[in-house]
Parts: sequence; C-alpha cells; structure tokens
Amino acid sequence: MSYALTIGSLHILTDGAGHTTEECECDVARDLCAPSFVFSVEGQVGFRTALEHLAGCRARGCSALKTELFNSMKTKLDWLFREDCLLGCVHVQPLLYGSRKASMQKKDFSAIAHHLARCPKESCAQLRRSILLTIRDNLRVQAG
Repeated sequence: MSYALTIGSLHILTDGAGHTTEECECDVARDLCAPSFVFSVEGQVGFRTALEHLAGCRARGCSALKTELFNSMKTKLDWLFREDCLLGCVHVQPLLYGSRKASMQKKDFSAIAHHLARCPKESCAQLRRSILLTIRDNLRVQAG
C-alpha cells in the first residue's frame, strides 16, 4: 500500500507578518506561473493559487494567460501521451486524454484548472509540476 503526503493549504510567513496565498490578483497570476524554483513549496502553492484564480477569472490579461497556459498544457499532454506516461488522477484523465491522443479542449480548461489546483493526489501533483516547468519556460521566452 503506497501513501502520498501532499499539501492542501499552506500559510507562508514573510517579514514576520502572516500572509496567505489562497487568493491572488490578475497581475500576480503571471508571476505565480513562472516561479524561480518550480520544485519549492512556495512555487507549487503559488501555481495552485494561480490555477484557482485562472479557473474563474474573465479579465483580459488573465484570458491571454489562460491561452498561454492552455497551449503549454496541450503541448505537455501531447508529449506525455506519446511517451505513454499519462499523469493526472482518474478523475481528471477523461478530460485530458482520448484513446489515441491527448484530447483536452478549451471548454474544459476551467474544470481542469480547478481540479489541478485542489487535487492532493500524487499523479496530479506530478502533472502540475510538469505543466509548471513548461509554462514557466514559455513565459520566460516571451519575456526575454
């Protein structure tokens, strides 16, 4: 029997004052999608916060970020499918993969982002990290 330890919520203390990353603003979401350290707790929690924000935000800036995130996710899912490495738990896999290719659609983005932001399962955590590496690299190329 295997076990996975995951973090559902985390309060990060900075400068001696309490600060929570449960909510974010539109201008912060892009920074949370491109952390310096992808595998740090702060980077992981920030990305989950950005996913949760993007799942429901309709602002123009977030719409562009959602498009970039969707394209990065689609690229990563296509690669994972070709490598026979289907990440994500059984609850989200039907939205991500078909029988012959990755089948994620734009209409499912909010449901997928919300699920990935909340799911504590290790397979979804691995998928989040994999997507975060891709989106971070894509955002840095655009900025540089």
